[in-house]
Amino acid sequence: MKNTIWQIKIPTLLGIMLILVGIALTSFFTKKGIPFISKASISETPENIRVTNITDTSFTVSYTTSSPFLGSIMYSPNDKMENTAIDDEDSNTKSVQPRLIHNITIANLQPSTNYYFSILSGETTFLNNGKPFTVTTGPTLNLSSATVEMRGSIIFLDTMQKDAIIYITSPNSQVFSTHVKQDGAYTFNLSSLRGQDLTSYISLSKNDVITMLIVGTSEKSNVALFASQANSVPLIIISKDYDFTINDKPIHVLDETIGFPSFTASPSASKATKIISPKKNESFTDTQPTFKGVASPGTEVKIEINSEEEIKTSVTSDKNGSWSFRPKNPLSPGKHTILITTRDQFGILKTIKQSFTVYAQGSQVNQSATPSATLTPKASITSSPTPTIAKPSPTETPTPTLKPTGIPTPTKTQIFPPIEPPGNSSIFPIGISAFSAIITGLIILRFLRNKYVS
Repeated sequence: MKNTIWQIKIPTLLGIMLILVGIALTSFFTKKGIPFISKASISETPENIRVTNITDTSFTVSYTTSSPFLGSIMYSPNDKMENTAIDDEDSNTKSVQPRLIHNITIANLQPSTNYYFSILSGETTFLNNGKPFTVTTGPTLNLSSATVEMRGSIIFLDTMQKDAIIYITSPNSQVFSTHVKQDGAYTFNLSSLRGQDLTSYISLSKNDVITMLIVGTSEKSNVALFASQANSVPLIIISKDYDFTINDKPIHVLDETIGFPSFTASPSASKATKIISPKKNESFTDTQPTFKGVASPGTEVKIEINSEEEIKTSVTSDKNGSWSFRPKNPLSPGKHTILITTRDQFGILKTIKQSFTVYAQGSQVNQSATPSATLTPKASITSSPTPTIAKPSPTETPTPTLKPTGIPTPTKTQIFPPIEPPGNSSIFPIGISAFSAIITGLIILRFLRNKYVS
């Protein structure tokens, strides 16, 4: 009887318990919206980078990322790159969102001017092999009054990912691009198409071939058509290639590299906005301390020091993002706060506050210093025509100087809440365990059922 209970009832209960535990864990994390994936698969590196739509006052930078990330462009006519442009869709909706496909227009530029830019994807700055990307705007041209449009529609097989960019070019012309609308429609104004050197507009004859590259979130299409077909391009299903100069049936493959060169990007150290000095509750014996911090390169940093001598000023971070400020006049002894306000790489306003203390020159910290503080003797030389010598008291003990401890915890004010990247590395092993528990329970029950039947 004991063998029967051990062999049948206990394993059966064990199998059922394992299944219930696995189901409970899976249900809990599913309700919490926590996927069983690892952060290691996420990449914020821009891919398929292209510069298009170059005019005398603007150009467009487009790229893709393998996971949704915030994106922006830092640019200027010098390598300081002190201006910011965000995604066109974000500009239209007034809401910054992480995206897979990024299309950013840089406008209000000067004609025939060289511009430098870098790509900020997620929290990382990306450059062109360690150097800024460069692009030169074209000269100002008089636009023809005649309008020639290219229009059509595409069909998305994945209805959950209705997002794509279309690139077009023709022999000896520049590359145009546009963001596809939610319904799949797109249009181009061929009247403003310039030659490759950007010095003049070009006119397409009806037999000129226009090539198209459609880049979606996970699919691509390559298309060829005559200029005479541009006014009403046949319907395109993304992921299929077409040669409309022959017929409107999908073909095997077209070469997307012809006419649509792309760039690669390398990461550069991206520095988050912060105050380096003072640290939290740091003490200074210098009544004119130097304040230091980090912000986006070439960005204005507004500084406000709250004390008896309230100071309001601003500085500009250098190309590495570093900034510093030293008051012209001494600060009064006592507790003070420094408040900085600046915009990060996405144009979001950040405010960071830090407290510090200034002691009068030659003074020491009082005896209520933290017991864990260490003695830090510091010589102080004061010139005087009639110096006096202080006799040490036999009962006096050295007065320790406060040494700041801990890591600064700045308070940040954001226009938009921070967006957590998808994935959670700590949940991955738990998901495996839940799945294993269910499988193990099923195996035990199956084994016992076969044994019992036999």
